[in-house]
Amino acid sequence: MTSAIRQIPLDTAVHHHSHDFHQIVIGLRGQAEFEIEGLGGSISALSGCIVPANHVHYYAGTGDNHQLILDLPDSALSLTGHQHELVRLFDAPRFFALDG
Repeated sequence: MTSAIRQIPLDTAVHHHSHDFHQIVIGLRGQAEFEIEGLGGSISALSGCIVPANHVHYYAGTGDNHQLILDLPDSALSLTGHQHELVRLFDAPRFFALDG
């Protein structure tokens, strides 16, 4: 798998899965709920979550929502190249806020 970046709305129905690549999800508009291996939280504009590879996660969008999703396989240059220490971002699921 190669790295991918996409902007999508999340379905308002609850879905769950896991995958063999890491994800960074950043809210652009509206709100979404996530539960990653038992850690629950909400994301909205300028907040997001880290979904490590092979972690089961549940998610659902709320109303009119839009997220930026970055898919990063273990082999992504940003995780293996000069900045290989960035792979530690995916040691555990977490939620974060971005400043303006």
